[in-house]
Amino acid sequence: AVGSTESSIYLNFFNITAGKFDELYLPGVSFVNNTSAQLTFDVAYRQYQAENDKLEVMVSTDCGATWSTVYNKQGATLSTAAASTTNFAPTAAQWRAETVSLSSYVGQSIIMKFKGTSNYGNNLWIDNINVSGTTGINQIVNNNSVKVYPSVVSDKVTISTSFTENQNLTI
Repeated sequence: AVGSTESSIYLNFFNITAGKFDELYLPGVSFVNNTSAQLTFDVAYRQYQAENDKLEVMVSTDCGATWSTVYNKQGATLSTAAASTTNFAPTAAQWRAETVSLSSYVGQSIIMKFKGTSNYGNNLWIDNINVSGTTGINQIVNNNSVKVYPSVVSDKVTISTSFTENQNLTI
């Protein structure tokens, strides 16, 4: 649940030297048969004063040889709470839900990573990571039909047929 920091990802920028970074790799995912794709997650962060700790989400389509950044926020833009010089642990009200479109990766298999880069500011928290997509299903159109009526039969029944091509029928 949001605000349950016991099971969240925690980047200790409060104690990490500026310029150092951590990466969290997600399992590979295939959007080969999808019509849409997205990543959602919750984030909580506050600056120490005016530092620009950074969070990026990056995607690779070639097993990590190259990466494209699909989400990039830092400093005040990343913040979900006012700056503080105390070690930050968020309350439930200090989280923000983020949605990242992955639509440009529909039809491909990808790997993703979260990359947090310290500017020696305050702590960053990530929770509720979800990767989702929609699979398109073609609507089945059947122009063939057989109708039998009325539904209660006493001595006569009517059978009406409609087919897109000539067919032999046995009744």
